[in-house]
Amino acid sequence: GVGRALHDAAIVEARRWGARALMLDTPMGVPDLLALYKSWGYRVVGDVQWPGKNYRSYMLELAL
Repeated sequence: GVGRALHDAAIVEARRWGARALMLDTPMGVPDLLALYKSWGYRVVGDVQWPGKNYRSYMLELAL
């Protein structure tokens, strides 16, 4: 509940500032988290290997 409330507040603020999308990343090895973000309307737009990390991450976008 708290995480979703913070996320919803971030969407309101992003729209207030004129943002057209939000982006986030999540490790590929955490399917439950990916499913949560997809249920919130995010879509996978790519993947990345961040320097210093030993895992790849999905890049997700939520159109506002």
